[in-house]
Amino acid sequence: NVHPSLLPANRGPVPLFWALRKGHTSTGVTIHLIDEGMDSGDILVQERVMVPDGISYAQLEAQCAVRGGALLAQTVWKLYEGDATRLPQDEAKASYDTFPVQEDFVVHAEVWEARHLYNFICGVSDWAETVRVYTEGREWSIERAISYSHKTESTTDEFVMEASAKVWVHCRDGSVCVEARAT
Repeated sequence: NVHPSLLPANRGPVPLFWALRKGHTSTGVTIHLIDEGMDSGDILVQERVMVPDGISYAQLEAQCAVRGGALLAQTVWKLYEGDATRLPQDEAKASYDTFPVQEDFVVHAEVWEARHLYNFICGVSDWAETVRVYTEGREWSIERAISYSHKTESTTDEFVMEASAKVWVHCRDGSVCVEARAT
């Protein structure tokens, strides 16, 4: 199997969503054997994949797929030659994440770093669920992230754009500029 995480972390059906949700700056690709468990078979090879700022889920998935395809071809050849090494997964380091539910798209900005929020919004903005952000007593339905700053930017430059507003969402360590609707 080709799995888009560094197993045994992020087992489950959509590990890239959880990498973005958890604010990881890297993920990876694992080629592993299939057993009776969920993504728990012996590891044959792994490679780290960086999660650059502003990447979409589809772009990250494509990067992992390209790298995973190359690793799979190399691994199949090693298996054929009898030169593949099997590494059992460390269950003490294992984590499993389910399909995300509506609440997984809700963010309380004051506890997130600006870069993390920016990357999460960019990463999942093409999903069917809308990211909802709570900050300073307001709820926003986010349409897209524009930029982020490590400074707390003023909201005085807020302006209306076709029923959406450009606003700076204040985070724990800065701000994210988004197009959003107040809810």
